[in-house]
Amino acid sequence: GTGGDFYLVKTDTNGAVLWSHAYGKAGAWMNFKSIIQTIDTGFAVSCDVQGPGGDQDILVIKIDKNGGYTWSNTYGTSGYENSGFIMQDQWGTFSLICGTDRGNGNYDMLLTTMDSAGTASSWSNYMDISSYDMVEKVSPGNDGYSFMIKGQADWKDIVIKCSTWGYVYWSK
Repeated sequence: GTGGDFYLVKTDTNGAVLWSHAYGKAGAWMNFKSIIQTIDTGFAVSCDVQGPGGDQDILVIKIDKNGGYTWSNTYGTSGYENSGFIMQDQWGTFSLICGTDRGNGNYDMLLTTMDSAGTASSWSNYMDISSYDMVEKVSPGNDGYSFMIKGQADWKDIVIKCSTWGYVYWSK
């Protein structure tokens, strides 16, 4: 949802509730963006999050298969991040793809990775395709180590195929 906490419900194939939990960050506005099932049968959730200071970043929450909290981390630059989507490759590395202005007024796509414990890598890749780049949807590739990004470049639709480490194979 948009606002405070968000609520997840896991059901069986007949719709019977297996578990339900609320998740959030104290004192923050949140906008739920994506959820994936992780290779350990748990889940990872990404949200846009804005604290009292007004800076907007991406919050990633890792939960176990029973809905229990495992870890959470906030990722961002000195600028404004939004539309954060989380993916995981076949080796367990998480990739976070979002839009960012890096504090300079131009919007780019940002890709960063983190290990299975949520620790961010030491690098980030900015995909600066035009003066205004925005992420709208991210889907896993069929090879286990790439994904497709659907977004905007200068207000025109664009599709990008890139590796989980930020190499852009192509954009159209």
